[in-house]
Order: sequence, then C-alpha cells, then structure tokens
Amino acid sequence: MELLADGVRLQQQEDSVMRVVEQNRRLFSEDPANRAKYGEAILALEEQVFSLRNRKGDIFGRINTIEQDWLIENMSSGQPAQVVVEEAVADTVIEQASVQTTRIVDDIHFVTELDSTDYVALQRAQNDELKVIEFVNMFSENHAAMESIRVQYEQTQDAAEASRLYSNYQVLKGLCSALNDSISTRWSAIFDAKSFAYNFMLEKNRRDDLLENCELALSQALQRAAADRGRYASDAMSSYFNTKQSLVATEIELARMFGLGLAQDSLKMVSRQLETIDYRLPKIEIEERFFLAYEPIGVSSPARYNSRNPIPECEIYERGTIYRVLLGTFSSQQPISIFKGVYPLYKLKTEDGKYRYFAGGFATEAEVDEAQIRLKNMGFKRPEATVWIDGVYTNLVEVREAEGDKTQMFRVEIAGIEQMTPELRAALDQSAADKDITRINGRFIVMSFAEREQADEVAAAVVEAVEGATVEVTMIEVEVAPEAAE
Repeated sequence: MELLADGVRLQQQEDSVMRVVEQNRRLFSEDPANRAKYGEAILALEEQVFSLRNRKGDIFGRINTIEQDWLIENMSSGQPAQVVVEEAVADTVIEQASVQTTRIVDDIHFVTELDSTDYVALQRAQNDELKVIEFVNMFSENHAAMESIRVQYEQTQDAAEASRLYSNYQVLKGLCSALNDSISTRWSAIFDAKSFAYNFMLEKNRRDDLLENCELALSQALQRAAADRGRYASDAMSSYFNTKQSLVATEIELARMFGLGLAQDSLKMVSRQLETIDYRLPKIEIEERFFLAYEPIGVSSPARYNSRNPIPECEIYERGTIYRVLLGTFSSQQPISIFKGVYPLYKLKTEDGKYRYFAGGFATEAEVDEAQIRLKNMGFKRPEATVWIDGVYTNLVEVREAEGDKTQMFRVEIAGIEQMTPELRAALDQSAADKDITRINGRFIVMSFAEREQADEVAAAVVEAVEGATVEVTMIEVEVAPEAAE
C-alpha cells in the first residue's frame, strides 16, 4: 500500500504540473510578445512531467513485479489456475477492473498453457505498453512545439529572441531523440514478449492457418516500417504503429479463437483508432541563423562619421563567418579624414593597445577580395582581407603570403598507343606546338594549359587524328611563389 500511495502522490503532482503547462500553452498562444518566456517555462515543466512519469512508471513496475511474483508462487503451490487469476485480479492495486475483460492476456488459456515465466513476461509487456503510449504522446507534443518554434524562428528579426528560440529547439530536439530511443527500446521488448506468446498459443492450438496469416501481416508491417526509415521525424514511431497494427490483428484472431467477445470488440476499436493516427511526422530541422551585419563599402561626402557619430567598435560575433577589409593598424586613434569618406567603418583595440580600422562586412571571400582591390585603387596603401570565423580572427593576406598562391592548370594525358606516331605528331604540332610533351608510365603528357578549353581542343584534335588513342584532360594545382604572384 505504501507503493500505491507513492504512485497516487506522483500522479497528483503530475496533474498539478500539467495544469500549469496548459496555462502556459494558452498564454503562449494569446501573448505573442512573450512567447519566448512561455516557451522556456513549458520546456522546464515538460521536463518535470517527464521525470514524474518515469518515477511513477518505476513504482507501478515494482507493483507489477510484486503481483507477478505472487502469481508465480501461487501457481506453483498447486492452487487451481482460475482461483489464482481471480485472486490476483481482486488484489491488483492498479484500477483495471473495468477493462480486465478486454485484455486477452488475462484469459485462462494463457495462464494454463504458457510457462509461468513466459506468462509473467507477457503481463509485464502488456502493462509496459502504457509507458510506450506516454512516450509517443510526449514525442508528438514536443514535435508540435518544435514546429511552433520553427515558425517563430524564421520570422523573428531579433537576435536575442532568435538565440532563445534556437536554444529551446535544441532542448526539444534532444528530448525527442531520447524519446525515440525509449520508444524503440521498450516497444522492441514488448513486441518480442507478445509475439512469442501469441505464436506459441497458435502453434499449440494447431492454428497454422492463422499463424501464417499473422506472419504475413507482420512481414508487410516490417516492410512498411523499413520504407519509412529516415523519411520522418521518428523511425521508432513508424515501427511502433506498423507492428502494433499487425500485433492487434493477431490479438483479434486469438480473441475470436477463444471466444472472447468483449476483447474482440475492444481490439477492433483499437485497430480502427490506429488507422486514423498519422505517425508520419515531418522532420523539423532548423538551420541556425547568424545575425551578422553584412554591408558593402561605400563612399559619402561629407563623411558619415564625425565627433557626434564616431566610428563604432568592431563587433566580434561568437558564431558565423564575416569578412572585413583591414585599412591599417595604428598606435593611436586616427582622424576620420584619413579614411576618405569610406563606410561602414569599425575600430578595434588590440591586446597590445593598438587600433585596427576595418571597412565593410562581407559574406564571402570573393566579396572581400573585390572590396580590397577597390580600396587599393582609392589610394589606401595596403588594404588587407580578413575574416572572423566563430570569433576567431585571421588575416587572409598573411596566410596567403605564408603559404604561397596556388593556381589551377590543365594537362592532356594520351594512352592506348605505344609510340609517337606521325599522326599524333602532326596533331600536336598543329594544336599544341608550344607545349612540352613527356612520356610517363606509358602515357604521353602534354602540359600545361592555363584554360581547360585549350586542353579540350588539343584532346579533341588527338582523338580525331589518332585511332585507338584514349585521351583525358586532368587538372593540377601549381604553387606560385609569393614573389611571382605579386
């Protein structure tokens, strides 16, 4: 009775928390301005519900274990099976009296024909299925919350709100992943226990016809689940609903075989309900947005910046990638006039007390390179392309100078001929007279071409002139020394 009291107390706590959840969900819908606050509250409350349900499930699992152990003990004591079942039902602490007649696993045939260990496993599987249903419902609720967050996230223009929404999404995504695993693990054990017992009963009663039909239904269910794999939000949900349907079909046949009218009617209703549930929830993937201030360089006269509107501090974004042009590094702050009316400008004080001035904000390396050239043509002595990636600063000019520039070149590789034939010589003299020709590993190599089109033209000339030749154009990277690049 102490365990029952604990279970009742946990149920009361869960009911109380769920009332608060519903209140916050109502406010979430009615008060768009504070949705972030209500969303965070809902997430925290759902975690409480999840914890309470787990604790409650553990308690009722212990209660079931006590009941089943008592059942095994009395079955082995020599009492008639029907008496044992009636006493167990009478003493059960879970309120199931109204549905006992609809549970085929409670029928005397299972008690008398199954091994006691298998019967206990079957009963536990039946009781554990309530937990799976809870997990399925929680997954569906969290999925709906994720969809709501997705819509809000796409619409908001506020960086702080977006950050909160994305954080909430990540929490829900983690919860859904855990629920998916829980559904899969629990249902797999339940299905194995029930399938074993049902197949045993069909075999023992020599209903090979029903057994064959049930196995066919299961095979089709597994095929549907396999076809769904990876397409929807939860593979576990797909597996559960498909195989559950096939299992219910088997239970209907068993109820009909044993003359269990109430159970048969109830199971038919369950089957119809399962057909109405759309478990194919779409995947919800939210790509993180970075509210970076991208802006190309411009020139204004008079200058945009002055004593009343000074050059702003350069913001360092923790996430995302942004390119800027470094205009110079100075030991002290510089007058605005030296920047020739360029905007946007940003200043950054380094750890050693110097000042760096940057122009623009760009999403790609090509854009910053173009801006660098423009600023150099405007008279800036040494504008340099730079980048921040997740808050880490890199001077691209310094990197390029240290590594040397690389350029793409092309060459023509000729195979399928043993020696330089007159036809090949004539074709190369006409199409590649100024190119070097070498022989490597049984191939003639014609190199190098700055443009692929040039190499393609040589390849076409060789194919046309030399019968049996196999020609391929390949790309190679050639490193250029910094001096040569400049």
